[in-house]
Amino acid sequence: MSWLRRWFERKPVRAVPVRDEPDEVEESSGCSHDQAEIEQRIGTPDFDLFVAEGELEIGGNLKHGAHHLACLLLIDPSRPDWRQLADRYVAKAGSRLDRLIPETAERYAATEALRAYFWHAQGRVEEALRHLVGVTEAMHDKRYLDAWAHEWLAVSGAVEALPPDLILRLLGYVVTRAPEPHKASLPQLRMAERWADLACRALPGELSGLQAMFKAGLLRKAARYEEALVAVGPLAQSDENQAMARGLVLRRLNRPEESQEAFARAIELSPGNESPFLEVGDTWFDLAQWQHALTWYEGALAVEADQPWAKASAAFCHWKLEGGEARYQQFIELAREGNGRARQIWYAHFDALPQFHDATANCWRQMRSDLAKAAPGRPEGDRFEFKLGLSALEAPSNRLAIALDCTAAGKAPAMEISVDAIPSPDPRVPLTTVDYLLWRYDGTTPFAAVDPPREAISERIAAMARKRYSMEANCAEASFAAAELGVEAIGDLLAVMLHPPAVPEDDQALAWVPRIQLTAALVLAQIDQGWDISERRKALYSMLFGPSDWITGAAIRALAWIAQTEQAHAMDIHEQFLFLERQIPDMGGCCWADILYDQWRHLPFQSDAERERYEKRLQELSE
Repeated sequence: MSWLRRWFERKPVRAVPVRDEPDEVEESSGCSHDQAEIEQRIGTPDFDLFVAEGELEIGGNLKHGAHHLACLLLIDPSRPDWRQLADRYVAKAGSRLDRLIPETAERYAATEALRAYFWHAQGRVEEALRHLVGVTEAMHDKRYLDAWAHEWLAVSGAVEALPPDLILRLLGYVVTRAPEPHKASLPQLRMAERWADLACRALPGELSGLQAMFKAGLLRKAARYEEALVAVGPLAQSDENQAMARGLVLRRLNRPEESQEAFARAIELSPGNESPFLEVGDTWFDLAQWQHALTWYEGALAVEADQPWAKASAAFCHWKLEGGEARYQQFIELAREGNGRARQIWYAHFDALPQFHDATANCWRQMRSDLAKAAPGRPEGDRFEFKLGLSALEAPSNRLAIALDCTAAGKAPAMEISVDAIPSPDPRVPLTTVDYLLWRYDGTTPFAAVDPPREAISERIAAMARKRYSMEANCAEASFAAAELGVEAIGDLLAVMLHPPAVPEDDQALAWVPRIQLTAALVLAQIDQGWDISERRKALYSMLFGPSDWITGAAIRALAWIAQTEQAHAMDIHEQFLFLERQIPDMGGCCWADILYDQWRHLPFQSDAERERYEKRLQELSE
């Protein structure tokens, strides 16, 4: 890495591989040991940016720099400063632009995408788009199309000038990869609206076949349902593709009988295709109409006996209709065998946010039955005493849960919790300077350091938390709340974690409080953009490093989600997790330690050895 020595003449730079291959580690020379060392992990955005900028600034090996630029843009092809860096490469290379990405026997998505970017910069628009669509199909990910292709085609006359085969290939791929509106985040829905506008420009007038199907599909993904129905035309004149598109739109409009009629038309036109059977089955499955759904899944199995989607869906319908351990095990066995549909159904119907198991929480689980027995016939406002001796101080949210359950039962909680020892580091004080202090202590008794939130925000978070737990769906819904509430609501979103709304009648506080805290954290995770000086970073790190609590666990989950969806920030979050790990108490339980290791192992840019360490620590904690 001679470029490192040319670029950094004063400070030593140590390039650390993500995986443990020692031959990838080099150190620069010519530096005194009393100067600060800069450590970069190979394969991370920081390292790729360092190399790409370095080669450009010194006018060195632009081919080497372009490789790292391609890796950088793979992480986030829409990031403005990285796009500007790509444009600087275009300007620097000039007529030598094609030499930056030589033709090789092995092709990689990142470098081939950058090749398309360079071709577009040279005015080779159609070639660039065809190449980018090929990259997208190989990746099974449309990030480059959203970031670049849409921008290129938004120019007046651009999409209209494309040949029909490329338009269909492009729009067809976009519609298959875009989420349905009810599962989309706000940014995803806005992108779908942009693609729908392009589809209307590219495919005007009356259409048939795949053209009608793809245009209607993009309008459906943008939640423009009535326009989508117009695009597919009357059912009586539909071909198979139009009938399928119509059925999908009507399903989203919650018109299941009409949706079924459209799919039946597709079956009539193409009886050997199992897809319409599956779509009707899914329509009734989503409405919990198990017998209707089962009938159509069995129709799909009659066409293709081992159709995996139909097998898993039918097995679940049988269990819902008939019950019994045998039917349940048949379904579970499909999930164990790797059936993706079975796993999807399991997560949708059985997954739940894990509850905390502090000694206080476990004791309260046993005592809640006494609360229920005491509730009938007791006058409003009766006290319910809870006395407990702890060997070490535990999370203050335990007290929130006890108080909420008592209030729901019409009791005034009277808690006496004695503590024998305070762990080190002291869980009552922040681990470092924080922007928002959430808990204060009087001795070992915690108090909320923030006032209650505005009622409207408390109700908004409660409504979101009452919905079925699904990290993907919950994050998507939180994006809409974040855009609506804005950074002015940060204080309220933090406050609702310490002043949670009343427990729903069919729930328990030990499950409700963590749901409220995570829901608010997911809104905070999307409350603004950027990272280094963002308000969301300040709020989430205040939760992470403030007094030890269940809230710490909510912060870990929200930060891990950011690291996976916005990988440019992953290494900063990794560094904070490293610091947090060093603060695990020296005695007693730690309510967030298992969450830390569980979430940490899913962060990008972790070595095999690191993931093995997290797994080992998780196993030790479980034992």
